[in-house]
Amino acid sequence: DNKIAADLRSRLIAPCAPGNNLCKFQQDADDADVFTKIILGPGGKTHKIRLRVMSSAVSHDDNDNRKIWATDQKRQSARIFSQFKRSLQNDGVVLYVGHSRLGTGPGFKPLDVAGWAEAEKNKPVLNEMVETLQNANKTPQILGMLSCEGENYYGHALHKAAPKSSLLLTRQTMSSKDAYKLSEAVLNSLLSRNCKSDFDNKVQEQVVDIWRVPFSKPKPVQEILPHLYGFFEPITRTFAAPKTIPWFEFPLDTNPGSIRVPGPASTRQ
Repeated sequence: DNKIAADLRSRLIAPCAPGNNLCKFQQDADDADVFTKIILGPGGKTHKIRLRVMSSAVSHDDNDNRKIWATDQKRQSARIFSQFKRSLQNDGVVLYVGHSRLGTGPGFKPLDVAGWAEAEKNKPVLNEMVETLQNANKTPQILGMLSCEGENYYGHALHKAAPKSSLLLTRQTMSSKDAYKLSEAVLNSLLSRNCKSDFDNKVQEQVVDIWRVPFSKPKPVQEILPHLYGFFEPITRTFAAPKTIPWFEFPLDTNPGSIRVPGPASTRQ
């Protein structure tokens, strides 16, 4: 969503506030998607952080992207997907914030009925993502899927394709608002070099809505909040093959440990 990307870009160049290190980046004069910042690491050594923020949508309106801006949208979708695959091969941290599309792969272009049928049958985007990771000389240190049911839809395939990568995965349906706040918290926690407990707390408190099927028994909150596997400790769990998730889930509960801040409107991811 380009509204979310624009909001993140504005936050990156804003002045810093206490507890926030996702700030005072310099926007590249030649590439508006790229932001850089010099930080101090352990022992006082300086490191140059380079962030790339990209959105695959040409405009805010999906219908316009399919019709009025169809040619521009096709070009933009191809450009973003190509950069995403390059990032999987070259960058240290890669976060996808968007729709899971029922486990068919990250979404970089609008889908019509025929497109959905092709995606569900052959999973071309997921297959290209997996192939890119398998052929990479070095996979990302952290690979995050901040979309609906990231662990269920992608944990098995991504861990198999990139066993040395840490995986940041959601474990329930996500609203766009929660996914966006989650991405900001992850980046800020990494820049702040948080320990495991601080990282977990800061990330998990971003999730406000707990989604489930009406009249179903709620799961323990700690079983459905996002989790970073393999970064602070080795991955010991076995990621199961994807299963079908009911489409009629709703945000019926609230995470008792969440914080509430203004953000983009909530829509299901």
